[in-house]
Amino acid sequence: MQHIIKITNPTVICLQETFLNVKKSPTLAGYHRPLVRKERLNCAGGGVLIAVKADIPFTTLQINTELELIAIQLQCGAPLIIVTAYFPPDLEINTIKGMFIAT
Repeated sequence: MQHIIKITNPTVICLQETFLNVKKSPTLAGYHRPLVRKERLNCAGGGVLIAVKADIPFTTLQINTELELIAIQLQCGAPLIIVTAYFPPDLEINTIKGMFIAT
């Protein structure tokens, strides 16, 4: 992954299935610390992460959900919201629909 980052020099990196836990605190050179992330608390696997270049201001958006989903808003020019999520194969489709469709 470090090789791909060096070649492409992305402003924002979104990862799913990070397999991190609260004891692991990875860093990426040139990116804000700490990285924005959310892990599974009740079992191994999954997890999502967003890394933003250190010179780009952003805020983390608070999303109240147990889903593996996080969001940020970049503070450069027009506001831009970036969301990353992981939906495991056994997640009920109605749970996902409920997030995006008003009832």
